[in-house]
Amino acid sequence: MPTKTQMKREIVSRSALSLLAAGIQFIEIPRTYPTFDNAFNHAFKKCGLDRVYPHVFGLVYSDPQDLIDNSITHTGYEIPFARWRREIHEGRRRYELYLTDDADQDRLERGDDPQSIVKEIISQDYGSDDASPFAVWPWTDFGKVMSNELIAQNIALYPVRGAESKQS
Repeated sequence: MPTKTQMKREIVSRSALSLLAAGIQFIEIPRTYPTFDNAFNHAFKKCGLDRVYPHVFGLVYSDPQDLIDNSITHTGYEIPFARWRREIHEGRRRYELYLTDDADQDRLERGDDPQSIVKEIISQDYGSDDASPFAVWPWTDFGKVMSNELIAQNIALYPVRGAESKQS
């Protein structure tokens, strides 16, 4: 049975699209990050996700993608399959985003940053034809809070580096 810390890392590291939806630009958090668990706990509780998804901290945790599946089921949200496809990748469920619109292709050909396009699509609420399945739950707030927490806690740990760069 994985520890709570391992569970939390799984939620973040194995659900990259969830993270992108959260506004956290991040591929891998180094294992040496001393503040990650504190930031996760604080952000999770501050956004009320501990009330919505208590199993994240319990023994019935299975796959981080379940969080998304559960939220979609709970809200009755329907995914626009032109853009979003539910895939199995290396034994894990995930939602994959496809840039299918002519407008997307035009932007890519113009040299627009693909991540910016993806972020725009992901952030669209479910009143839109291209709504994101992540629009139905508070990952966006979670991402902002967690990012701020990580920044604040790491600044507190390493104040000298910031102070030196300002003085020089």
